[in-house]
Amino acid sequence: MSLEHVAVMTQEVLSGLNLRDGGTYIDGTFGRGGYTRAILDAATTRVFGIDRDPTAITFGSKLIDKYDGRLTLLQGRFGDMASIMAKQGVNHVDGVMLDLGVS
Repeated sequence: MSLEHVAVMTQEVLSGLNLRDGGTYIDGTFGRGGYTRAILDAATTRVFGIDRDPTAITFGSKLIDKYDGRLTLLQGRFGDMASIMAKQGVNHVDGVMLDLGVS
């Protein structure tokens, strides 16, 4: 059994985000990182992954090196995104992705 989440709307998400090299994006519901990986693979972007589950952060930490420091994982709730990002010194992003499915 695989613990890797298969993101089912990847193309729609990537199209909707209108990714650009050098952009900064937030995956506000990181989970297993399916959409984050797709974003990082599609363009030379910076992604901040937020999840309230410490297990998701631990699972995703192996991706930080894979993406050469372009991924930052933060434990917290997407509803607190503005304050979480302010603590990171980020006051502008190019897009936000939230996977609000039933878990």
